Amino acid sequence: MHPPHPDTLDDVLESAWHALSRGVSDRRHAFHTPTLVTTGMGGNPDARTVVLRACAPGERVLICHTDVRSPKVKQIASNPRVLWHLYDYKSRVQLRVAAIASVLGVDDDPLVREAWGRTSVGSRVCYRGPLPPGEEAPSPVTNTPEIVREDTGAGLDRFRVVRTIVTRIEWLRLRHAGHRRALFEWDGAGALRAPWLAPRVCA
Repeated sequence: MHPPHPDTLDDVLESAWHALSRGVSDRRHAFHTPTLVTTGMGGNPDARTVVLRACAPGERVLICHTDVRSPKVKQIASNPRVLWHLYDYKSRVQLRVAAIASVLGVDDDPLVREAWGRTSVGSRVCYRGPLPPGEEAPSPVTNTPEIVREDTGAGLDRFRVVRTIVTRIEWLRLRHAGHRRALFEWDGAGALRAPWLAPRVCA
């Protein structure tokens, strides 16, 4: 059971991973749809809401899915450093999670096919849109295929798993009695540095 009001750094980190895991399993949890930020081709930040598909605390891995035609695929190839932003209005906890991302296709890892197998038929239709995500259109379009049928393989060639390895978690909890802020940072060997940080002063 995770601590509801973490007071130690160990408890804070445990509660952060617990909340991230809840975001995967509970569609109503605020962490189910985080913001993923990449670096655009012009060097500007590019942010979008995604669905958090998997969380492996032991491996420090967070996963979402994407279309191979999405701009984020080229962005990650150019600069794999990404940032997840999550805020839970109920617990008043914000996480800013830095990570190193890689984009995997069905030929790269058998887990990609397993991930595809767990997606719904409705989700699979998203990867069969005739236009690449973000492409300009002369009028509003839904970008759905003309024929929608249940086909377990259609769209798999465009389906990608974005696998990110967490290198840093900055935790902030807003409280009337005074905010709490902490940092968890892993080096290349996996060693953890975890100091408390000074939050902004309450109004």
